Amino acid sequence: MDYESLDGNKPMDDSASVSPKHRKYVGYWLAGLAFGIYFAVGAGGVTRLAESAMKMTDRNPFRWIPPFGHWEEEFENYKKYDEYPRLTEEDRENLTLSNFEFKWFLVYFHRMGGRFLFAAFFGPFIYFWIKGYFSDTLKKRMIFVAILMASQIPIGWWMLNSGLHHELMANKKKPGVSQYRMAIHLIIPFFMFGVFLYSALSMFLKPQDHLNVSTINMKRLRCLGKAMIGMLLVGSAMGKYFVILKRLFSHNSY
Repeated sequence: MDYESLDGNKPMDDSASVSPKHRKYVGYWLAGLAFGIYFAVGAGGVTRLAESAMKMTDRNPFRWIPPFGHWEEEFENYKKYDEYPRLTEEDRENLTLSNFEFKWFLVYFHRMGGRFLFAAFFGPFIYFWIKGYFSDTLKKRMIFVAILMASQIPIGWWMLNSGLHHELMANKKKPGVSQYRMAIHLIIPFFMFGVFLYSALSMFLKPQDHLNVSTINMKRLRCLGKAMIGMLLVGSAMGKYFVILKRLFSHNSY
């Protein structure tokens, strides 16, 4: 059976040739990745709110082990970068070694989570592709997501670099990464989350079997959904922009 979308024109998923058992395997994998992206974005938000993003100055992608027993050396290395001299006197006093260690681990777990997601995606991705568990439509989606996920590595480095060097922070009153670069770093996981979740649901659900929605109403619903997604992306990007610039309280009246 060739499953069709609710508008009767485009196939919701052309994976009818894949057995239901294998569809479920792929569906569970995609659902797990969607929730992984959700928690990774949350962890990134906690890292940002704690102002921890630049406490881990080592950008080596192959570093896995924390500097146990060498925290003083790690702290002194952090002080060599431009964030520390630009901190207020009060912030410097509050940034004790134990506080630095705590913030360092926030960044560490955020990065490790990203690396785990990277492995959790590409390992099964290659396996399922070889086994033929992907339809042509799903292959295109997964290639798109693979490009987005791989791009997060240079984008993350590019974002962090904007907060570590004086010439890139010349116009900032307080040290921090570029609001534009961080917005890009945030928006990309939104696209990945959407693709993972939609694809996972398409592995489990067959709404055309029990719903009879007119083509006109379905097209209206699609347009409304796309508009809402667009507003969500713009609102999220602007929110990140205002948080970094400390503009949330610039208007103290509703």
